[in-house]
Amino acid sequence: MRSPKYMKHGKFTPTPKAKKLKKQTRDLERKAEARQRLAAVTVAAMVQGAIDTAVEHLELRARAKTQAGKVHRWSEEALDKILGPQRYTDQGKRLTREVHKKSSAVDAALKAAYPRQGDDVTWYMGYQAIMWIALSWLCDEALQRGLADKLGCRQQWRYLATTVSTWAYMAMYHAPDIGDDHEGIAGSVSMHIDQIIFAGVS
Repeated sequence: MRSPKYMKHGKFTPTPKAKKLKKQTRDLERKAEARQRLAAVTVAAMVQGAIDTAVEHLELRARAKTQAGKVHRWSEEALDKILGPQRYTDQGKRLTREVHKKSSAVDAALKAAYPRQGDDVTWYMGYQAIMWIALSWLCDEALQRGLADKLGCRQQWRYLATTVSTWAYMAMYHAPDIGDDHEGIAGSVSMHIDQIIFAGVS
């Protein structure tokens, strides 16, 4: 019996249709990985930017400074693990622009949920609490979705999520007690933030 035309020396060789399907599958996988990377990098970059701002503008005690250092360290290690050398290339710069768009959208959503009120210091400390609750939730959500496993940064991300959770608790503790439900406000905008960060992520 003659071998099918897609067999050569008794071995199967891909048909043009199979090659096209394989290429399409690879393209879909690359796009999925790019969306996963963008989501994780956005969360880690937001954490790093927020903690650096806190260190610069808030008068922190020794324990808080130590915790802030841990948050910065693990956000940095997560970013390095996810991006590697790409972080400092033109491709990394393009990714930075996309990250900025998403982080700006999250910031706008949080400020819409907690509009400026009262004196600036009181509002700012309340906003800090809400923002860090949201960031802690995003770190946990990335873990739950398996992004850390898929991107090869599970260890770094688990430490990041833990340190951010601790910092969020500290931010809540120091938020002014003026009757605001900081957890409730952060929860009310969580679905919107989820759509901003994890849109199209599988």
